[in-house]
Amino acid sequence: MITNEYKKFDIWMADLSGVVGSEQGGSCRPVLIVSNNVGNKFSPVVTIAVLTSRLDKTSIPTHVFLDAQLNGLDRDSLIMLEQLRTVDKNRLFMKVSRVHPSLEKEINKAIKISLDTEDEITYFERGCSQIVNNLCFA
Repeated sequence: MITNEYKKFDIWMADLSGVVGSEQGGSCRPVLIVSNNVGNKFSPVVTIAVLTSRLDKTSIPTHVFLDAQLNGLDRDSLIMLEQLRTVDKNRLFMKVSRVHPSLEKEINKAIKISLDTEDEITYFERGCSQIVNNLCFA
C-alpha cells in the first residue's frame, strides 16, 4: 500500500470544487500545506493556503510571492495566507514541490498576520524564555 507524506511547506495540487462566495476553488489548483507535521501525519485533514498566479496584489501582508523557478512551479505565484482552509487529504492528488526554505519564516509571519496571533506568540515566547531562565538560573 502506498501512502503519501503530507508535510508543512509542501505544494500540492488539490481539488477544491464546491466553494461558496469569495472562497478560492477549482478542480485542479495548487495549494500549500501550512498545518504542523504531527497533525499532518495522524489527522485525516490538513490546513492549506491557496496559490494564485494573479500577481496584482503582491503588497498585501498575507501574500507571499513564489518565484516559479526557485519553487518548482510552472509560473510565478502568490500564496494567499488569508485563504486558509482545512481539507480532507483526499482532496490532494499530486505533490508538486516544496517551497524554498528561505521563505518559511516569511510564510509563518504571514500566517500570524492573517490570524492576528503575532503579539500573542511573542508574548508566549517571552513567557517561556522567562520560565526557562527562572528554572535554569535561579
